[in-house]
Amino acid sequence: MKKALALLLSLAMVMGMAACGNQKESTPAATEPVSTAAPTTVAPSTEAPTTEAPTTEAPTTEEVDIFAKGEGVMTYEEFMNTPLMEPVVIEAFVQGKQAYYAAKGTANVYLADPDGGYYCYGLTLTQEQFDKLEVGTKVKVSGEKAEYAGEIEVGNGVLEEIEEGSYAATVMDVTNTIVDLEELARFMNLPVAFQTLVVVAQDNGEAISKKDSDSDPDIYFTAANANGSVDFCVESYLTGPDTDAYKAAEGLKPGDLVTVEGFLYWYNGANPHVTSIEVVANINEKSEGVMTYAEFMAAEMMEPVVIEAYVQNKQAYYEAKQTASLYLADADGAYFCYDCSMTKDQYDELEPGAKVKISGEKAEYSGEIEVGAGKVEAIEADDYVAPAKNVTALVGDQEALAAKMNQKVVFKAMVVTEISKKESDSDPDIYFTAGNENGSISFCVESYLTGKDTEAYMAGEALKVGDIVDVEGFLYWYNGANPHVTAISLTGNVNDKSEGVMSYEEFAAAEKMAEVTIEAYVQGKQSYYAGNESATLYLADADGGYFCYNCKMTQEQYDALEIGTKVRISGEKDIYNGEQEVGDGGKLEEILDGNYVAAPVVISEELLKEEEIYALLNRKVIFKNFEIQPQQSGEAIERKTSDSDPDIYFRASDRTGTVDFCVESYLTGADTDVYKAVEELKVGDKVDITCFLYWYNAANPHVIGIEKAE
Repeated sequence: MKKALALLLSLAMVMGMAACGNQKESTPAATEPVSTAAPTTVAPSTEAPTTEAPTTEAPTTEEVDIFAKGEGVMTYEEFMNTPLMEPVVIEAFVQGKQAYYAAKGTANVYLADPDGGYYCYGLTLTQEQFDKLEVGTKVKVSGEKAEYAGEIEVGNGVLEEIEEGSYAATVMDVTNTIVDLEELARFMNLPVAFQTLVVVAQDNGEAISKKDSDSDPDIYFTAANANGSVDFCVESYLTGPDTDAYKAAEGLKPGDLVTVEGFLYWYNGANPHVTSIEVVANINEKSEGVMTYAEFMAAEMMEPVVIEAYVQNKQAYYEAKQTASLYLADADGAYFCYDCSMTKDQYDELEPGAKVKISGEKAEYSGEIEVGAGKVEAIEADDYVAPAKNVTALVGDQEALAAKMNQKVVFKAMVVTEISKKESDSDPDIYFTAGNENGSISFCVESYLTGKDTEAYMAGEALKVGDIVDVEGFLYWYNGANPHVTAISLTGNVNDKSEGVMSYEEFAAAEKMAEVTIEAYVQGKQSYYAGNESATLYLADADGGYFCYNCKMTQEQYDALEIGTKVRISGEKDIYNGEQEVGDGGKLEEILDGNYVAAPVVISEELLKEEEIYALLNRKVIFKNFEIQPQQSGEAIERKTSDSDPDIYFRASDRTGTVDFCVESYLTGADTDVYKAVEELKVGDKVDITCFLYWYNAANPHVIGIEKAE
C-alpha cells in the first residue's frame, strides 16, 4: 500500500451505474488508446481544480496549417454555440473509433481538434474509409448537432473527406476536476485521465457489472477520489474482450487503487469510455488473522472480532474511561466502534483516513451492529476516506438502508418536518425528521461528533420546518435509520409564501366564509369536470394539508398539474361536517415554480385519538396493519353514490380504533390498481392503507394506496 495516499473521498457518490447510451449491433473492434506518461501514486490535491483547457503549439510548417478550417467549416466554439438539430460541418482528427457496423455502414468515432472534442454517433462511412481512420487522421464530417442525456454529439453524420494532417490530442489529467461537473464538461469527448481513484463496491458487493449484451457486454464500474466519484464504462465496441482495458476491468476488485484513461463521454454526468486501466494497489488488504467485512458481518453476537479499517471520523475523547467512539470503513463496508479503548496519544493520531487495527467483540444495540469492548491495537499511516453514497432513493426501504449501515451517506432534497433537542441542557444533541415522497428519516446531530462550534451543529440549530436540505452523515441505526449528521446544506423552504399569502396556521385559524389565499403543492387531483371547468385538489406544504373542492381552472391548467406542482389558489374557507377546505368556487390563480411531494405520516396508536388525528386533516397518511371489518351486509366493502362508477367504502381497525375509508372514484377510478385491489378485499385481511385524511363527521380518508401488511 502506498503510504502517500490521501484519498479524502468526501463528496456524495452517485449509486446508479450510468448507461453508455449506445445500442449493441455488432462485434467490437479494439482501438489503440492514446499513450501518456506513467501515472504516479501520489494522491490528488483537494484544492480547487486548476486544470487548464487543452492547448497546442502553433504549427511549425509555414506551407500548411493543419488546424486551419476550410471554407464553411465550423470552429469548435461555433459548433458548441449551434442550436440542437441544426446542420453542422466540422474538421477534426480521429482519436478513437468503435467497431464498424457493416449492416448500416456506420461507426461511432471520437474526434478532437486543439479546442475541444467531438463524438460522432452513427457516422456514415464506407468500410474502406473506416479502415483508413487511424489515431490522428484528419476528417471532414457533416451532420447535425445532437444531444443525448447531456452528451453533445454529431448526429446523422456523414464522413465527407479524409484530409491531410495528423494530430493526437494530449491526454488531460482531470482528477481534481471531478468535484465540478461544469468544469469537467469542458473536456467532454476529449481523451482524459483520472489518477489514483479507489474502485467502489456496487450493491452486489462486486466491483463491476456487465450490461447491454450477453456475448460481449459492456463493463461498468465506479471509482472515487477526494473530490467525488465517476461512473466508468468499458464500451465493448471500443475496447472489446481481447483488449488489455477489458481484461483489466474484468479483474477489478473493490478497493483497487486505479488510474483510468478514456474519452470523456457524458450520460447524465461524466461517464468516460475507458481505454486503459492500471491497478496500483488495494486498500482492502488485511493482515494475517484480520477479518474481512463479510466475515465480521457473518460473526455471531458477542464473538471476538479483529478488524482493520480506516478512520472516517471520531467522537470526543472520554478522558475518565480513556475511550472514544469511532466511525471506520474499508471499500467493502463500514464499522461503528462504540467506546473503543485507546490512549489520548492514540486518539490524537486518529485523523480521517488513518488505518487502525481493532480487537473487540461483535455487538448489537437497537438494531445497530457494532464493535463493542474494542481496543485500538495498531495505527498505520495509509489513508482512505470513503465517499458519501447517495441513498435518497432508498428512503422508505429499511432493509435496503440497513445494508448501508454505518457507511457515510447523503440524502438529497429532504424536507424537514420536525426538530427537537435532547440528552443534555449544556450541549444537547439535535434531532430532526426530514422526508420525501417515499418516507421520512430521523436524523441526529450528535454533539460528541459535531459539537456546538461546528457548521453542522449550527446548521441544525437554524433549521425550520419546511427547509429543503441535503444531509450527509454516518448511517447509524436506532430502531431504524438514525444517521449521525456531519453536514447540512440548505437549498430552500417549501413553506416560503408570496406576499399576501396565508401560512397553513393562518388558514386553519380563519373563520368559515373568510377570504383565503394559499400556496401549496399538488399531492393528488380528482378528475376534471368540464361542465363546471373545475377539479378537486389535494394540496400540502410542510405544515399541513389542504382540500380544494371544485376549484376553478381551465383544462390546460388541469393538465399541467403534476404531483408536486406548486400552485396559488384563492377562494373562501368552508367547513363541511368537520372538513376544512377551500370551498366551491375557489380559483387556481397561478402555477408556480417549485416541487414538493409530502412524506406520508404513519398513524400511530397515539395519533389515532380523534384530537390528535384531526391535526393531520387533509395530509397524506398511512394506517399500518389494519384489519378489514365487515359492513352491515357482512361483506368487506360497500358501493355507493353511482351505478356506473361507484365509490367504495370499507371499514378497518387496529386494537386502538376503527376508521371508515372511502375509495373516491373521481380520485382513484375503476381502472386503477387501488380500486381493483379494494374490490378484492375480504373480511379479516390485514392491510397498510395510504390515503388523504378527509373528514366527514369523523376521519373518512380518501384511499390512494393499499397493500397487504407484512
